[in-house]
Parts: sequence; C-alpha cells; structure tokens
Amino acid sequence: MPYAGGMSVDELVLPAGPFAAFLFDLDGTVADSMPLHYVSWLQAVTEAGGNFPEEMFYAMGGMPLPRTVELLNERFGTAMDPATVVARKEALYLGMLDRLTPVAAVLQVMEAWVGRVPFAIVSGSPRASIEGTLARLGLAHYFPVVVGAEDYREGK
Repeated sequence: MPYAGGMSVDELVLPAGPFAAFLFDLDGTVADSMPLHYVSWLQAVTEAGGNFPEEMFYAMGGMPLPRTVELLNERFGTAMDPATVVARKEALYLGMLDRLTPVAAVLQVMEAWVGRVPFAIVSGSPRASIEGTLARLGLAHYFPVVVGAEDYREGK
C-alpha cells in the first residue's frame, strides 16, 4: 500500500549505520491514521460551514491544527472558529480509533529494533490524540518519550 512519499510500505529499508535513537512521526508513519484524520477534518469543517479539499489536507500535513483552520478561512473566505473546529475534529478522530491500524512495515522495524535503541514519538498531533492512537494500537510501551503539539511553539 503506498504512503504519502510514494513508496510502498512493504519496501521500508533503513540506511546503514549506527543509530542512537529512533524518532518516529505518528500519523501516517506508525499509525495508518491519515484517512481517519481527513474524514474527521472534513466533517468538522463541513459542520462549521467550510470546505477542505483532500489534496489540500495532504499538502497541509503536520501544520498546527488551529493554523489549518485559519488557512482554510483565508482560502475560502469563511469565518470558522479555530478552537471550535479543532475540538470537534479531535473528538471525531478519537471516536474512530476502533478503525485504526498500524503501518505494518514500520511495526516490523520497531519490533526488530526495540531494546537496542530508544524510541520516541515526535508529532504535530495533540497529546490526547497521540496517547489514544498508541493505546488503541497497543504500542504505547514502545515510546517512553512523546512530544506532541503542546510541547513546542512552532510546528512544521
């Protein structure tokens, strides 16, 4: 199955060399969650009277969530409240976690390297989303360090 970079997930090969740690993105890397994020964004934005084309969603991946709403407002001339739309989007996403699966090739890498180097999640998602995703996938124990949207001021 292809991911955003165009390579199929069964072709994941790490470069040679020693590693001190692995820093993983979550959405679309460890978790095959991008389709669920899009569905939740689309519903939240539509309910607020906005529009969010799928190609724009993927182009804006990793952007801080409130900034996403601000850019949608600028692009489409809407006046959606970022905090309200983001809260709704996150609630919708968390309600769909039962449909979530891991990215198999990344999970294989994790299983091969666990205990050999430390792992961390570094994500643009809010901590509740990260923790819910990892818990649903049964992967929280792999990641003693989690960095989420609340942990920094500037996103991607």
